[in-house]
Amino acid sequence: MELDKNQVREVIAKRVALELKDGDVVNLGIGLPTMVPNYLKPDVHVMLQSENGMIGMGGAPAAGQEDPLWINAGGGAITAVPEAATFDSATSFGIIRGGHVDVSILGALQVDEAGDLANWIIPGKLAPGMGGAMEALGADISTISSNPAGIGLFRKSQVTLTAGVIAQTDAENYTEFDGSRIIFNGKKSHPTFDQVGIVWSPKNKGANWLNLAFNYHKSADFGQILNAAGALKNVSLNKITAAKNYKEYAGWTSQDANLGGYKDNSGNYQPGLFTVPTDGGLAYAEANKYLFGQYQHGYIGTYDFNISGSINNQVWLGLTVGLHDVHYNSNSLYSEDFVDGNIMDSFEQLKITGTGFDVKAGVIFRPVKDSPFRIGAYFNSPIFYDLTVSGDNDITISGNYDPAIYEEKDGSQQPCYVKGDRGQSIDYDFRLNTPWKVGASLGHTIGNYLALGATYEYAWYDHMDNRVKDGGYYDSYWGDYYESSSSDEAMNHDTQLNLQGVSTLKLGAEIKPVDMLSIRLGYNYVSPMYKDNALRDQTFDSNGVYIASSADYTNWKATNRFTLGIGFNYQNLAIDVAYQYSSQKGDFYPFESFTDMGCSVNATKVDNKRHQLLMTVGYRF
Repeated sequence: MELDKNQVREVIAKRVALELKDGDVVNLGIGLPTMVPNYLKPDVHVMLQSENGMIGMGGAPAAGQEDPLWINAGGGAITAVPEAATFDSATSFGIIRGGHVDVSILGALQVDEAGDLANWIIPGKLAPGMGGAMEALGADISTISSNPAGIGLFRKSQVTLTAGVIAQTDAENYTEFDGSRIIFNGKKSHPTFDQVGIVWSPKNKGANWLNLAFNYHKSADFGQILNAAGALKNVSLNKITAAKNYKEYAGWTSQDANLGGYKDNSGNYQPGLFTVPTDGGLAYAEANKYLFGQYQHGYIGTYDFNISGSINNQVWLGLTVGLHDVHYNSNSLYSEDFVDGNIMDSFEQLKITGTGFDVKAGVIFRPVKDSPFRIGAYFNSPIFYDLTVSGDNDITISGNYDPAIYEEKDGSQQPCYVKGDRGQSIDYDFRLNTPWKVGASLGHTIGNYLALGATYEYAWYDHMDNRVKDGGYYDSYWGDYYESSSSDEAMNHDTQLNLQGVSTLKLGAEIKPVDMLSIRLGYNYVSPMYKDNALRDQTFDSNGVYIASSADYTNWKATNRFTLGIGFNYQNLAIDVAYQYSSQKGDFYPFESFTDMGCSVNATKVDNKRHQLLMTVGYRF
């Protein structure tokens, strides 16, 4: 006959009770050990000690006779024998550490064939878990991409799969301002396939073992709608182009080419929409307002391969090699209402694809043997990307009014622009090395009902390396061609001027009110990547400027994320449902200001609020 869970617990408690001898001083851990006093033989008299500060515990009281002041370490009701004594927890642990206890009965979720005890590791713990603060606690597959040593704490093999939905409830696929309206394509919500992974942990293990793991997850989901609009005074996008032309700046984007013209590969001048006066320079028309709408979508898929393990069940080491697959798309519409009554629309379609790789390594250790407190540390190398950007910029000027005019040197009045459209396409291969990251974490469990985790991470975003492909060489022996690259010094200098290091703080907690149910809470804070005065400079000599097909930018501020999850475990099956809310504010600018020429624009406040619902199913074997 197969026993149910309660019957199994009863059998274990009865068997342990047989091990106790008359006169023993016995320490009882929380959980199943607290059942042992109920099954002592009548001729066996022991002194039961509870680490919360008592010696001389009796059995459980009769129903209705419970006293809330008399509880064991697990919070269960108890009675006291006549010679019982109570004291503070410091004295209680002094009794234990001083060697005054004959027998200690500990609860365990799992032991191996050698009888080694597994500490509480929250079996079935699934991403996104405690808001990402699992780096020191480990035994969570999400740690494969931050602190790989966390995979080494798995005591069982496991396979998991996660899917969900992301929504921007306050976003719209249109922008309205001061009686004007633009419409663009965009999805406010979309389904996601977020993760699938497997951890293999050998069944026969002692204090030392080796685990292997693979995990696919989306490290970035680009889905976002951005709306912005504002008033303009004595400025416009084409006036910025004219100012760059006047100052003879090196940077000239595909958007500038559509507005102010350019020289083709043969050196012949191709006119833009705006007139070049006979005495040089570039005519321009001012605008009184702008409207902007953008839809970004796509993702970065990460494939992580991990090897990790335990040393004496006290130190865990891990190494992960990651492959990254980039799929980014953006469609935007920027529209200006000219002072003369006509309208300019600038359409951008942008696509970035490519691959990359990185290496991550980490360690987790217990400073005190057999303690549930753990410390973790890790580093992540840059992701070495090989990317291709392709896009189009098309500008159209239309309306029923005569164009604004300027005065030629002969005194004649000439139109500043022609109505119509111009288009440019770009296609560029480059390399990008993202920043180094380091992190430290703390994790602690209390009994079998509470787990706490905290992680701090720092990334040097101001030291990213933009690289230009400048040639290559042919390996005649292997028959392969290898591209070479060098740092884009001008772009890297601009990166250092506008970006800064990013700090990430992760806090998480898990509460287990009953064995089968877990409640998880998490909070993430990510500091701003952009400096307060950051801007999108398109005036210097760099391929990254020449291929630009838009001028807008957003100076995003800090990100705050809140996570709430509920986990259900039954035998080897685990189901986890989590909700995450993230919020980020920013300052939107349609283009860079040239204040020395009276061309300035104020920021428009924008935000990015996302709601994400995830469901993870896992199976342990």
